[in-house]
Amino acid sequence: MRRVGGLLQLGHVHAQLGRCVCHLPSSRSRGTWPSPGQGAGNSRLLARGRRAFSGQTVPVTTVCRVSRFEIRGEEHAAKADAALRTWKLEVMDTVPGFIGVSRRLCKESWHFEIEVRFDCSEALESWMVSDKFQMETLPRLAEYLTKNSPGGVRGVQRGTFAFEDL
Repeated sequence: MRRVGGLLQLGHVHAQLGRCVCHLPSSRSRGTWPSPGQGAGNSRLLARGRRAFSGQTVPVTTVCRVSRFEIRGEEHAAKADAALRTWKLEVMDTVPGFIGVSRRLCKESWHFEIEVRFDCSEALESWMVSDKFQMETLPRLAEYLTKNSPGGVRGVQRGTFAFEDL
């Protein structure tokens, strides 16, 4: 999550005044994104924080931080679940704006995904600069990944998403 002008960037979504605009490719672009500086639309995109052609807005009510990584098998999945439950009780249940945490596991490829939900982007942003994130969450995650993930810490993919139960 970072600031771009007056906007708060959430992955491919920019939030401004409680609303966000998803970046969608135009029909002219055949599903590809123009490179920086290509086409006249880019100056409008940078000036307004959205593509001039999209015109679609998606409300942002809750946000989530997702971490994806590969684990080594059933035994390591059980360790991940235990570590996640302990972390939730010891760290996250005291974080303002924290809604919940969930995990998804693919037993075919042993991909593990953790989703941490917050009631607003400000709560997520505050958590990510807090000691609970920097001094407690990141070291725990790094320790687990070093022992249980073939890719280690470098194998993690992270993203921030607008979240909505439909």
